Amino acid sequence: MKNLSISSRIKNYEVNFINNIQDALQEEGKDDIFVIDKFVNSKLKLNRKKIIISSSEREKNFSNLNKIIQKLLNLKVTRETKIISIGGGVVQDVSSFLSSIIFRGIEWHFYPTTIISQCDSCIGGKTSINFKGYKNLIGNFYPPKKIKIDTGILKYLKYRDVLSGLGEMSHYYCLSKKNYKFFFDNLDKVHNNKKILENIIYKSLKIKKSYIEVDEFDTGKRLLLNFGHTFGHAIEKTSNFKIPHGIAVAHGIQMALFFSKNFGLLSDKKYFKMSENIKKITNLSPLKKLNLTKFIQNLEKDKKHNKKNYRFILTKDIGEMLVYEISKKMNIKKILQRYFNNAN
Repeated sequence: MKNLSISSRIKNYEVNFINNIQDALQEEGKDDIFVIDKFVNSKLKLNRKKIIISSSEREKNFSNLNKIIQKLLNLKVTRETKIISIGGGVVQDVSSFLSSIIFRGIEWHFYPTTIISQCDSCIGGKTSINFKGYKNLIGNFYPPKKIKIDTGILKYLKYRDVLSGLGEMSHYYCLSKKNYKFFFDNLDKVHNNKKILENIIYKSLKIKKSYIEVDEFDTGKRLLLNFGHTFGHAIEKTSNFKIPHGIAVAHGIQMALFFSKNFGLLSDKKYFKMSENIKKITNLSPLKKLNLTKFIQNLEKDKKHNKKNYRFILTKDIGEMLVYEISKKMNIKKILQRYFNNAN
């Protein structure tokens, strides 16, 4: 597969699809420090300087970051040291944020090992840390110098993690009229066809690339990539992160479609078509009953909202997303109650 080059005003970096992550890691510098996911570490033979962390969202807080910084110092990190990050989104967030602040910025490379990190978070440059119940509240933009993707390592993923990856990718394909049908027609083939999975990941990155190249710092068009995420993040937090991110996003898309229909943006026909496709994912992991009061509290914490209005990414059709503002005086609880009543 061709390399996917992504231009950035911060740095220039490339996504390369590789055949074997183990071989590629041997090419990294001997004095570099590896930050690696605990599960991935059990599958790879890596006798190097390394810090092992779990993939839990609880790793992304300042208390834990203090411990990791101390470990980096114990391993004698310098300005010339490169951080080699191996894992999914949590490992990426921890690695990228720390790389951006230690010595005011050192180089880091990323080997994503989950579908979500391969199809989405590896490009775009965002770093995100949680703070006191607020998901991804603190962060900056600090992309890796190199990204190397080995889809072969995905064989170690659990079924739920694969489903989560498909859920995350679904929001990109909802934004793409050109690729929408391809994605939903091939969902049931990714488990047995590596080439289709690789192609789906590659197309997902290309869709994201088209947004970040024109709005790198998330102030305009790139906001549309949050389709399904405002609701999805609230689902994650309300479930105490028991619901994986991508599955939460898929359910968040269902909520966004429901809100879009409720406010007259989406016709019944278009709503049914898009909803039925997303159900190919959400029906495989139904949403258990959530505490609605806590859900709304978490929904209100989304950083896209302003002082007077909620700001949701809604849609008029496939590929026709928009930022839609709803006054905070409106009782959105009634809309959500109708959604959950219909869902159940």
